[in-house]
Amino acid sequence: MEKYNFISHSSKDGAIATQLCKYLENHGKICFIAPRNIRSGRDYAEEIIDGIDNSQAMILLLSNHSNQSAHVLREVERAVSKSIPIITYKIEEVELSKSLEYFLMTNQWMDSEKSRVFSNILECINDIEELKNSRTDEQESGLEPEEREKKITLEADRTKSKIFVAVAGILAAACLTGAVLFFWKGNDSLTDRTTENAAVENNTNESDNMMKDIKVGDTLSFGTYNEEPIEWRVLKLSEDKKEAVLITKYIISMKAYDAAESGAYNYVGSESYWAKDSEANSNMALQAKVRGNSDWSTSNIRTWLNSQGEVVTYSDQAPAAAAMSEKKNEYSLEAGFLYGFSEKEREAIQEVENTTKGNELAKGNMIKTTDRVYLLSIEELKWFEEAEMSMLAEPTKAAVEQDKTKWYQNLYVDQTKGNTNYCWWLREPVEGFSSRCYLVGNGFMEENLWTDKNVGVEGYGIRPAITVNLEKINMP
Repeated sequence: MEKYNFISHSSKDGAIATQLCKYLENHGKICFIAPRNIRSGRDYAEEIIDGIDNSQAMILLLSNHSNQSAHVLREVERAVSKSIPIITYKIEEVELSKSLEYFLMTNQWMDSEKSRVFSNILECINDIEELKNSRTDEQESGLEPEEREKKITLEADRTKSKIFVAVAGILAAACLTGAVLFFWKGNDSLTDRTTENAAVENNTNESDNMMKDIKVGDTLSFGTYNEEPIEWRVLKLSEDKKEAVLITKYIISMKAYDAAESGAYNYVGSESYWAKDSEANSNMALQAKVRGNSDWSTSNIRTWLNSQGEVVTYSDQAPAAAAMSEKKNEYSLEAGFLYGFSEKEREAIQEVENTTKGNELAKGNMIKTTDRVYLLSIEELKWFEEAEMSMLAEPTKAAVEQDKTKWYQNLYVDQTKGNTNYCWWLREPVEGFSSRCYLVGNGFMEENLWTDKNVGVEGYGIRPAITVNLEKINMP
């Protein structure tokens, strides 16, 4: 069985990793790259471990992002423990973290030729394969152990010399009983790298051909949330196939749509509004104040989804725990949703003008917003039917673990005899209320549009949508 070449990278460097993967596979080298090679329904961590264990080499894309990634560190540690050679491509200036330095400190790197970055990696893989084959041949040759060890050492020295000359910037250290690690640094920009490698390989039309193959229903990886790649479904394509509406394949988080403006759910000071005959049931301004405002344009969830900052600034009551029904799932201190996207990925996301029905406070008037990330409206649910896609969705494992209400498992999966789908917010207010929005249900009941949930309730799902320029996005 031919072994993989495992590409270890931060998801924020996914564009470069995808380009490298494509280049190597065009030259006959099988790669393992997440999330592409993670099989559906399998445990993510186990799949990564199996991918590393079944690899002949690891290519580490070293950047400031990967330098700080706990996931990358664990991958490097696994490779070292399994004596798997590591080829480290330093894509930007970075001072090694103490943890990575521990595994890589015995090696050095020098600058590589700018225009030969990918081809140098290919040469290193070829030399690793050659060294591996020479070991196998010697083991099968019947030589005495001492003679076999001497020949293997000489072959390793030749391999190191070849790699140093070919790369003009790699210092290779070969260890017969430990991992072989190769390092190099490329100082060129992503744009330069893409252009030069495309010119070398005469693949200038590859991106255009790839775009033509995209179709509604396809799944692709784009951006990250909580350091995990986000999987998206292609929900809608423009006629020229240059733009696509994407929606997350899974529910990515459980969050309140909007926190109670009073700062305490169903309270103003010490005055309670929990009773069924409460004034908040008829007074729309009070209802929004104590149960959250269903106006998409001012909602906490819209602010969070469209923020790329490590700190999100909310114009009204922030989504703090006390302002939610269960006093859980606070996200006022969480980085914005777009924080986990690279600058290139953010540039691919198009601003769109959305029109949303106003709630009772807006007298039902239509409200226009300009969004990069949004929740769907009821009208836009027809896109699922047109695409012949199911609206039902499961939450990610991370979303379930992040949810402190535990409603998904306790109130839905357990009580529906194992139905693992869950409900997710739409941006559209329910008529006759100022504090309710529609949700897409879990498919367990006949009516799959739910209308009885206040937006200050934090245990329900978030399933973002975006419109992307496919000419700017690097597809796996």
